[in-house]
Amino acid sequence: MAEQPTTSQTSATPPALPQRGVAGVFGALVAGLAVGALAWLAIVKGNQYPLLIGFTLIMPVPLFMVGLGVGRADALVAAVSAMASLAFFLNIQIMLFLTAVYILPVLLLSLLALRHRYDDNGNLFWYPAGRLVAALVLYPIMAYGCFSLMIGDKGVEHFLHEMLVSHIQGVLASPQVAVQIQGQENPELAAQITAGLVALLPGMMILGWIVSMLTSALWTQFSLLSNKTALRPLPHLDEFDIPGWLLPLFAIMVLLSFFYEGQVSFFARNTLLPLVVPYFILGVSLFHLWAGRRKNKMLFLVLFYLLLSTVYPIVLVALVGVLEPWLHLRQRINGKTKPAL
Repeated sequence: MAEQPTTSQTSATPPALPQRGVAGVFGALVAGLAVGALAWLAIVKGNQYPLLIGFTLIMPVPLFMVGLGVGRADALVAAVSAMASLAFFLNIQIMLFLTAVYILPVLLLSLLALRHRYDDNGNLFWYPAGRLVAALVLYPIMAYGCFSLMIGDKGVEHFLHEMLVSHIQGVLASPQVAVQIQGQENPELAAQITAGLVALLPGMMILGWIVSMLTSALWTQFSLLSNKTALRPLPHLDEFDIPGWLLPLFAIMVLLSFFYEGQVSFFARNTLLPLVVPYFILGVSLFHLWAGRRKNKMLFLVLFYLLLSTVYPIVLVALVGVLEPWLHLRQRINGKTKPAL
């Protein structure tokens, strides 16, 4: 089901993206320097002051500020400036790593978010939000796939197990822990704990990255909207749809995780958590749309988010998003008839 982007009636077709000029270029250069400074504080000074490691979570914000509030050309300038500042403050290896983890995905999302077109009637169409979320999810999955190929025959699971088991054995051998696990063999117990940790570790890492990037993007967009400098509006709740090709991909990964073994099953299993994110967001948007038509809207929303603190409601909300193409809940909530097939 294709998503209907935000529209606005205009008598002509003026440029949707204003030109910031020299001020925009200067702001892009400053944003790139800010990324390098944040990385330096988190990586270099984080060894002395662990709380500074949290600066890694806000590293995408300066780049999003440029990409969503200044323009596409300036987003490229900010990306290059960030890479140069990372190489200067740190080194080339860390610059390449942070470029893959933060700079490239922010640049990709910013360029996609600012794509737009006018139709023959002068209606302005922005790139759909559902496709932006799909791109945000697919980027780390593709990176995870490339890393799996680079590891070779043993696979990511074996790589993580070998990397973690020695550390866990050291923890279990410490006097404080050893007293509590008397009678158990440390190597065997360490292998069991490591196997449990590794089972979903890549998926949890990808999920954490997606949540971090999504939070940074939304916070930046709301900040820009409050200052009236955002280049595109927020989409309406009834406009959030997911590309149709994402569901077959999700179904394939489910089948691979259940009916295959080894590296294939491990890879598929760890992509399921990230692939659920767009459907969870769709389920949340549907509930917001339903609650918005009730008198006690805030009460319903508070209860809804309290329930989301447990696992089963999260699964149910994601399931609603998966089944939306067949349930047509948005049409029912809006009082529209089900579209003809």
